[in-house]
Amino acid sequence: KLVGTNGAVVWSARYQAFGEAQLDGSYAIENPLRFAGQYYDSETGLHYNYFRYYDPKVGRYLSSDPIGLAGGLNTYTYVENNPLRWSDPTGLIPPDWWDDKPQSPAGGPFGPKCGPEGSTLATWIPDISPDACTEHDKCYESCARECKGENCRLVCDTTLQGKNRLYGTATKRRGKKTYDDLKKRYGCDDEDCN
Repeated sequence: KLVGTNGAVVWSARYQAFGEAQLDGSYAIENPLRFAGQYYDSETGLHYNYFRYYDPKVGRYLSSDPIGLAGGLNTYTYVENNPLRWSDPTGLIPPDWWDDKPQSPAGGPFGPKCGPEGSTLATWIPDISPDACTEHDKCYESCARECKGENCRLVCDTTLQGKNRLYGTATKRRGKKTYDDLKKRYGCDDEDCN
């Protein structure tokens, strides 16, 4: 529901699981906001999701994922068909796309950028802030080498999030395994961390 300055409802809709809005009447005002990052296009009836268009009637994108198979085998899916759990504001990735995913079979067009170290997955992610990613990696390494705990990792992630919201949010949610692997590389057990 969208309310005016006087508190009266000026727009209201009910949503289906994959984002199709069914208006609760007719309104003089339009509300183009849909799922996170999506804007309703009244000419097509589709949702524009920054990099591509989404069709809420079928619950999928009309064009293939720009990052190719690095985003999963089904390059047209929206948040791994689970919109009640995940969101994808840019239309590129669900927040858990790193978890349990096989590595890409070939390098991508972007070269070694932000992404899991030593994987070709990083070469499929267009990097808009390489300095912030490098600084983040050095921060992780410093924390692990000095055997600092989880708070140190979160400071690194929060700093990256301030410079690159998408990547910072992803590392904050999914960077623990990478950080734990670094700690092991430097011989740091959780019990030793301060």
